Amino acid sequence: AIILLLLAWRALRRRRRRELRHHAELERRDERFRMALWGSGDEFWDLDLRTQTMHRIGADQSFGGNYEQTIPDEKWLREMTHPDDFPLLMQRRLDCLEGRADIFESEHRMRASNGEWVWRLSRGKVVERDPDGKPLRACGTARNVTETHLADRQQRIAAEVINSMTEAVFVTDLEFRCVSVNHAFTRMTGYSEAEMLGRSATLLHSAQQPTEAYRAMRADYVRAGHWRGEVWQQRKNGEEYLSWLEVSEVHDARGVRTHYVSVMTDITERKRAEQELRYLANYDTVTGLPNRTLLIERISHALERARRDGTRVAVLFLDLDRFKHINDSMGHLTGDLMLKAVGERLRASVSEADTVARIGGDEFTLVIDGLHDVAQAEVVAQKVIQTLSEPLELDGTRAMGITPSIGISLFPDHAQGPMDLLKFADAAMYQAKEQGRNTYMLYAPTMDATARRLANTASALRMAIERNELHVVYQPKLSLPDERVSGVETLLRWQSEELGEIRPEHFIPLAEQTGIIVELGEFVLRTACAQLRQWRGQGFDISMAINVSVVQLLRGGLPARLHSLIEENAIDAGKLQLELTESMLMARADQTLGMLDELKALGLSLAIDDFGTGYSSLSYLKRLPVDTLKIDRTFVGDICTDPGDKAITATIISMAHSLGLHVVAEGVETVEQFECLRAQGCDEIQGDWFSPPLSAETCTKFLHSFAPPAMRAAAG
Repeated sequence: AIILLLLAWRALRRRRRRELRHHAELERRDERFRMALWGSGDEFWDLDLRTQTMHRIGADQSFGGNYEQTIPDEKWLREMTHPDDFPLLMQRRLDCLEGRADIFESEHRMRASNGEWVWRLSRGKVVERDPDGKPLRACGTARNVTETHLADRQQRIAAEVINSMTEAVFVTDLEFRCVSVNHAFTRMTGYSEAEMLGRSATLLHSAQQPTEAYRAMRADYVRAGHWRGEVWQQRKNGEEYLSWLEVSEVHDARGVRTHYVSVMTDITERKRAEQELRYLANYDTVTGLPNRTLLIERISHALERARRDGTRVAVLFLDLDRFKHINDSMGHLTGDLMLKAVGERLRASVSEADTVARIGGDEFTLVIDGLHDVAQAEVVAQKVIQTLSEPLELDGTRAMGITPSIGISLFPDHAQGPMDLLKFADAAMYQAKEQGRNTYMLYAPTMDATARRLANTASALRMAIERNELHVVYQPKLSLPDERVSGVETLLRWQSEELGEIRPEHFIPLAEQTGIIVELGEFVLRTACAQLRQWRGQGFDISMAINVSVVQLLRGGLPARLHSLIEENAIDAGKLQLELTESMLMARADQTLGMLDELKALGLSLAIDDFGTGYSSLSYLKRLPVDTLKIDRTFVGDICTDPGDKAITATIISMAHSLGLHVVAEGVETVEQFECLRAQGCDEIQGDWFSPPLSAETCTKFLHSFAPPAMRAAAG
């Protein structure tokens, strides 16, 4: 018995030791399990479906609760799960428990201990069922995926933003092979993402740009990590286009460069518009020859070379004899054909280094440099007369003859600057006309009779203010969208006791040259502001446009004076608009910009007058704080018969509207011009068709009795 007892005791002892070892092993496994959960940040959950309780291990503050806890299952889920996510969560659990899904998986929001919603990814499966297949127990894990969810969301948003961009986005690896493109890239190039993936960026290279230029560009952004500039590229259909390209490097989390992102904008049309505007600024649209602005520049360059080389420069001022008769009797189209043919003949009469320009109407100018004596200039004049003596082919079916009158001035014999050379050549040209036309004359001081007449006019102009010979008239402007009188333009008139009526185009330039324009401008400003106050008091909601000379602008004090007049007359500054000529603004843009900003700060509106005839520059135009462009009457006159003028006005209106500018067309003389401008989207018109310039009293009656054109047409 003792032996049996000892054997039993030893067996029990061995069993006890095995149980202890097994328990210790379980504790070690449990510890490793808990450490793994702790290290991963995951939670283990064990759902007992018999008791409807859930045992959670690894539960921390991100999901609420202690590290280990047993809780009522559905009550806890209902309280802690976001109301919008709870139904779907329970449906997915039910699908798994009832065998419709092998795995349970749900991503939903749960409330953290700090009250914020966090995203939980829960996965699990049924691990125990009864003999009838009824689920008894399910186990799984849960993880806080808030950061991943937000990162995915931001990535999706970024992808949507990139795909919605109007700029093309092209992502390459470090070997310049395509990784990704957006929708705009496909629209711009014609290549889909599938066609581009893995292909080299050289696929877009254009023959318009040397291969070396692309290599240099690539070397720059490889070295610096960034590049921007204009690049020629090619679409899938072979069409070439100019793009603005910006390339930037992309880094990973360690700061290592992994990709390049290229953002492209098609600037072909914009560049073409800028080139067209530059062309309009410097070249005559009828003949394609340089205009007055470019002519002055060419003369200045020729004078610099002549001073350096000790040579002469000849300026030939040419006017076509009786051209007005041809234009009036045969129409402007025939006149334009003749001007174009004359320009071609003149261009063929001189060398490539010489300049032929059309400065307006039927007036042409030739600039010949590198001369050593006067006789060489006379030879050129004789050649021009001989060239134009042969009939001009106009349209392939007609040939017409025309003769020129030519005046010649030379540097340094007659003048030292471009303007004087032109002036003296012009004076000589008038002498050639007096000599019977179809000839040339060299300038001589005896031709200064015109200058003396100008001096007499200037003297009379100085006394005009004292004698009350000046008066202001007002030309109404019609707003096309709502057919109402939107404002008036103030115009100065001079009725001299000695000289009779002097037209503004004659005395205004003279006033600017002599400085009298400052006094005239002050008179107009005073009169206009007082009249605007009177009309505003009568209930007329109109604006007042006033022409301002560059002399007024650059002498300073204009903003202070306008501020004083606005206060004195208690008028709204926004109802005053200052009009400045395009050539004056563009030629002195850097000087006038600060003054324009001061005027703008007063609340005034600024307009560019005679737009399209001067030195148009898109870069300057964007810098100037102007509100309105006024299309010059020279484009409006033939808008219904000349496709060129019609295209120019349409281009100006479209360009102005794209820059947010208002457009006024002046010189509207017929209902056809009115209808054409309205169809092109012009904002306002003025001209004798609507109303000629009126005295203050007559204009007041006009404002009282005005009816829109449509109403007047119906009534008449």
